[in-house]
Parts: sequence; C-alpha cells; structure tokens
Amino acid sequence: MRSMTVRESTGIPAALFDFDGTIIRADTTLSMLRFLVRHFPAALKDLAPLAVTWPAFLCGAASRESLKAIAVRSLRNIPRQSREGFFRDFHDRCLLPRYLPGAIERIHRHREQGHTLVLVSASIDLYLRHTSRHLGFDHLVCTQASLEPHPRLLGPNCHGNEKVRRLSGEEFFRHTTWKDSWAYGDDVSDLPMLEVSGHPVAVNPGRRLKRHATRAGWEILEWQEGRRGPRTPRVG
Repeated sequence: MRSMTVRESTGIPAALFDFDGTIIRADTTLSMLRFLVRHFPAALKDLAPLAVTWPAFLCGAASRESLKAIAVRSLRNIPRQSREGFFRDFHDRCLLPRYLPGAIERIHRHREQGHTLVLVSASIDLYLRHTSRHLGFDHLVCTQASLEPHPRLLGPNCHGNEKVRRLSGEEFFRHTTWKDSWAYGDDVSDLPMLEVSGHPVAVNPGRRLKRHATRAGWEILEWQEGRRGPRTPRVG
C-alpha cells in the first residue's frame, strides 16, 4: 500500500486518531444499525440488501462504500423530529461507555502538550460529531452523510488513501509539523494516515499491520477492556 507524499511544513504537531478499533473496539456502523432497528424496527426491510452485498464484499465483489450507502439509506426510518436525539442517544448509550481508557489517556496527553487533535474515520459524521465534541477534538475528518432531502453519502468513503487526501485539504494541514506529529490506527488500511506522521503507532493491530509495524520499528499498543474477541470485517 502506497501513501501520499506529504510536504513538510512548520507549526504545531498534530495527533491523528482513527476511531473504530482504535478509540473504541467496535464497528460503529453495525452498532448504529442495531440501535436503529431496536428503536425503529421498520428499518429492517431497508437492510435486506446487506444479505446480498455483505457476502459480495467478503469476496471482493462489492465495495465498503456500497455497504455504507445501504446503511445510510436505512436512516430514512428515523422521524425528522427524532433525528437529533437519535444520534445523541446512540453516542451516549452505545459509544461513550466503550471508549478505551488507553485512548482517552493518550488524547488527554496530546491535549496537554498543545497538539492539534484530529479524529480521522471512515464512520459517518452524523454521530461522530458527538464523539468529537465529547473527546475535545479540534478537527473531525470523516465520511459525510446527509439526511435531506433523502439519506445519502456525500462524497467518498473516508478510508485508506482517502483519509490523507481529505486531511491534506484541511487548512490546519499546511500549518502542522508532521515530523513531530503522531498517528494512531489499528488496521493496515490506516497505513497512509500513519505514514504521514513522524510517530506512527499501531493500536490493537490486526495481523498485517502488526507485521508491518514490527518491521518498521513502530510503537505497538494494546488498548483493551475485558476479553478480546475475534476481529470481524467492517462496514467502515
């Protein structure tokens, strides 16, 4: 996997954090869908295409973006007057209790050092806005979605090289000292983002990322709560 070449700049160091698997041990898109069906069971019929698309994704015949588009379309089942409360409640009830203490400690440490905190995720902004505010991030770079006039993705899935492309379009990017910056990720798809920084850190890494990090001499951390379950493919 090749990462985007980044021109060095001078300024304040940044700390980039992936979300799913790094700050929280969950596929938060699937968590959101479970929360959706529990509160609005009619959404289940809109998720039926996943039964076909998911096996195709596992075989490489469907993209992550196609899975995420199905997930976002199912959000049409949330009444307009309930939307703001739905995503706030999803964050407070399902995400907040599962944030990993190791991640929280690192975020606090970087904040104390005056680093620019950036949440970089393939998950959607509709609920990550609550995460970003709660954890005190300075910037949120993620997959964008809209519920009006109908639920849909706005632009490409913020995954792999797209994370760096999106980062490079932000104003703070040009004013960051990247050789002194940090990046945290758990999956080999995070390599482009990790390689932007001078201090890449593999968190709870999968087999391929762990092998790469070991060979490259990167820091490897395990941020866990309770027993670690098997890694599963992600919608993100």
